[in-house]
Amino acid sequence: MAECVFCGDIAGTAIKVPYGYLPAVGDRYHDSDVLVDLPSCVECSEILSEVSFGSIEGASRYLSSVYRETYHHWLGDMLWTSQELRELGYNLSSTIEQSYRVQLEVKARVDHCENVGILGPAIPDEILDDINYALSLLGAGPGRSPK
Repeated sequence: MAECVFCGDIAGTAIKVPYGYLPAVGDRYHDSDVLVDLPSCVECSEILSEVSFGSIEGASRYLSSVYRETYHHWLGDMLWTSQELRELGYNLSSTIEQSYRVQLEVKARVDHCENVGILGPAIPDEILDDINYALSLLGAGPGRSPK
């Protein structure tokens, strides 16, 4: 299953970005403004549909700040020891453990956004192959000569 290029969550949709936004493409090709689909989770796609961004890295930095604000209550430290959880009733300790799992997922998504914002996206080869194939059908992309 594909993962969101921005936050690393399971991709449920695709977001259109200019071909030139892909790593190592830039504006080297005449067709760098052709829109290509990148896997995205629904939440990232919805947030980014409301703003314009100039790069995948910029979009990821924006998402990181939105997620930090939206999920600030999940990003704090949970200060329960194993002994304390054992002393609680089953329902309460189960709820706290589930909350801890959600906290780890939220932190992982925010960290992934921050990493993409700094290092750029890691787009799997199969996705790049699909993009390059689609571009070749349009007569665009790497098969064409650079500017």
